[in-house]
Amino acid sequence: MDELLTPKQVARAIGVSESSLKRWCDQGRLPMIRTPGGHRRLPISGVMDFLRNHDRPLVEPEVLGLPATAGKSERTLEASRQELEAGLVNGDVNRCRQLIYDLYLAKYELSDLADQLLVPVFHEIGAGWECGEIDVYHERRSCEIVVRIMHDLRSVLAVPTKPAPVAMGGTPEGDPYVLPTHLIELVARENGWDATSLGSNIPLTSLCRAVEEHRPRVFWVSVSGVEDPQKFVEEFACLCDTAERCQTSLVIGGRALTKEIRDQIGTAVYCENLRQFKSFLRSLYRPLSANASRSSQSAN
Repeated sequence: MDELLTPKQVARAIGVSESSLKRWCDQGRLPMIRTPGGHRRLPISGVMDFLRNHDRPLVEPEVLGLPATAGKSERTLEASRQELEAGLVNGDVNRCRQLIYDLYLAKYELSDLADQLLVPVFHEIGAGWECGEIDVYHERRSCEIVVRIMHDLRSVLAVPTKPAPVAMGGTPEGDPYVLPTHLIELVARENGWDATSLGSNIPLTSLCRAVEEHRPRVFWVSVSGVEDPQKFVEEFACLCDTAERCQTSLVIGGRALTKEIRDQIGTAVYCENLRQFKSFLRSLYRPLSANASRSSQSAN
């Protein structure tokens, strides 16, 4: 459920009078709902959309639960890579959180944050680990920091409106990496899907049961590591059969999927990155605009 804010909180956060803020709500510029007592309440996801779409500066972002300096710096993905890498390696959670929120407020979609920022940054961190410049714990801590920030970002995304299509997925047995499947979930939710990551290191037989029980429209498998390629191919064939029987679109991706493996995995849709995954989702479903969907909810 969306966190709800009072007009006073939002007005303070963006530096306008409460009366102006209420007028914007009544004009439909900001989505709102009314409590049983008739008071205005603003979903935080709608406030974030408003900030992103209208280039409004944040005066007191901490009122919204954001870093105190969020939205006060102009950033690009490419220029932010080195700074984010340093922040992650040094364990500077606040700095990393500010960087990512600044970019999100600068209208970058989550698929772009993942493909053009996080993937290159973690590639460099991995290279540093391999050549002995940093230790294993630096890489693991970096993953934990980003997972926490992504969890925070999830709370400011609009709650999918019913009947949103269902998507779910995870990583197979032998793949402990949680960040990719978390990012996939967020990209799907940003695009209006009722998406849930099941987690990491799950046997493919268990993923089959998840498909059978929930029958999602889309089921993803993120593969960052494969212990036994032949076993993986054999068990994945069962997952393909289950997905076809349940009329579920099966999507697969990840750095461990060599061409040899991909050539043997049947009818699954292969996505090389999250931008491709986003495009695939949009080919299946496009939600109403955030404001339109919320207006419909409040009318009901």
